[in-house]
Amino acid sequence: MPFYLNKIRQAIEPERILEFKVQYGWCPLCSFLNKDIPEESFPRLNDAEALGEKLRRNKKQAFTSLIRGFKQMAIGTIMLTVIALIYRRRSFFLRSS
Repeated sequence: MPFYLNKIRQAIEPERILEFKVQYGWCPLCSFLNKDIPEESFPRLNDAEALGEKLRRNKKQAFTSLIRGFKQMAIGTIMLTVIALIYRRRSFFLRSS
């Protein structure tokens, strides 16, 4: 990675490069882009609280998908069972006559 970064630093004028870490917040990013600093705090998606919340959401979504899949499988199984029973009963009566 350092080789790649050095190639970029050599190829592009220094005033067009921003080496940025999210810990720096809005100030250097907005200054580089000539934009006003927003009122809201800088989004930090890698902190423990945000990561924990994202994991909880992902678990809930996975569980919901799993339950939905089980429901669909159960409905399909019940339908096939009913069809098989109807077919079996019908063929039984046809053989009896």
